[in-house]
Amino acid sequence: MLKHLSALSAPTAGWCPVPRLAVVARRGLANISATDVTNALRPFYFAVHPDFFGQHPRERAVNESSLKRLNGYLESLQRPDTRAPHPLHVTFYVRTTQPPPATISAGFTPVSFTLLSGDLVATVRDILSSCRLPTQHLAGLNVRHSPAPDRPIKWDKTFYTFTGQKDPDEEMRKAKVAEPTLGAWLQRHGPTAAERLQKSLPLRTAVQRLKEELCQRMGLQDIRWQRQWGVAHKNSQLHSLSRMGQQFPQLAQHLKGQTLLFTDQSGVNALGHIMLGITDVHHHWIKAVEEHPRLAMVLAQLRAAEDRARRMLGGASLAQRDPNVSGLSAHRALARLNLMRESALRGPPLFLPGSLRDLRLILEGSECSLRLLESGVFEVPVTSSADALQMFIAGNAREARARMNATQRLEAEALALAKECVERLGAHRVRGEAGLPPAALAECCRRLLLLPTAPHLSGLRGMRVCVSRYYSVSQDGEVVIPWQWRG
Repeated sequence: MLKHLSALSAPTAGWCPVPRLAVVARRGLANISATDVTNALRPFYFAVHPDFFGQHPRERAVNESSLKRLNGYLESLQRPDTRAPHPLHVTFYVRTTQPPPATISAGFTPVSFTLLSGDLVATVRDILSSCRLPTQHLAGLNVRHSPAPDRPIKWDKTFYTFTGQKDPDEEMRKAKVAEPTLGAWLQRHGPTAAERLQKSLPLRTAVQRLKEELCQRMGLQDIRWQRQWGVAHKNSQLHSLSRMGQQFPQLAQHLKGQTLLFTDQSGVNALGHIMLGITDVHHHWIKAVEEHPRLAMVLAQLRAAEDRARRMLGGASLAQRDPNVSGLSAHRALARLNLMRESALRGPPLFLPGSLRDLRLILEGSECSLRLLESGVFEVPVTSSADALQMFIAGNAREARARMNATQRLEAEALALAKECVERLGAHRVRGEAGLPPAALAECCRRLLLLPTAPHLSGLRGMRVCVSRYYSVSQDGEVVIPWQWRG
């Protein structure tokens, strides 16, 4: 995969052997082949490769650009005759689930990291660790060791002045302060955001009006989107839905009282909502709508299986990561519960009735591990054994309740601070990106409120603000800022 990405430029003319000694000495001792690098980073490539982001053009473009830069950095580390690479800061959108690729509907998370190490093995490990990917397989790498100098070489500042090379210590220092301050970024990109927002306002109004019109005409309870797609995408999807309703009026009997969810695939989800794939044609949409009545028995079996699982688990709730926009199909949810019944819920109840009624569990596939999330929710693989499940939940129930209470307090605090930012800073809206911890949103808003009279914050007046982990301006004019912005 590395061969398909562009490499860094070759060394410039006049390259002398003395600087080469500095490169070898700085890089350290361990090195591995290009094939080993590709194999070691295979989980990373699977999580970020642009081919898996075909339905998300912005995230695909970010990953393509970052992969090219990262590949150049890795290739420079493998060449003993090139100058030391500069520190590299990259951002990737990382898929949050494991294979197969069809699970991309579960979402992705933006991850940013800076590579400073000149050691190839350490760099590979840093990449995997930054994306929360396993690193155990690195122990089996075929590492080649070159002889080490008897002492570290640190060149005098005059060496870099004379040769024109970059001082690695200075470059590292610059990398740490390269991120712009919030004021400088708003001053530079604020006008662009304001212009885009102004252009999007008429379309936003039209989309809301069309959504209400379709709900009334088709008798729908609601129309939702699984992700924060742009207004232009929503407008296109609603017009496509309108055309389908006009061309096939017989579908009205199946749509009355239903909730439609625009997502990555067509079908019926575990909540009984009709899912319309944003890349599917009307044929697939019609099939999903007509299939809904025939799935009544499947949905009834799913509810019965959920009730049985709750009784076996002491009344604990079976939650989903985002129940309002769940992309988990009814068939898949039922299959998970049936698999869990075979593996862990065959015998008597694991807990006393009602003893866990205040706890929440998320059922996942066999690729995940049994763990307690920061939100206080248990993540449970459906292949867990009864003994392992009972021991883990019982041993962590108290901690789960404490984390849930803390999360609820943080969520309430974050919402209150976001509302205060709207009132005091004049922003139209302040929200946290999906997956951003409430503590991060609260910290960002708290810092913003400490500078209510700062001139640069005028760039937020009237803007739609999304708190994330990076800077960006969406096509609709939404201002995206990192929660750890520099003042």
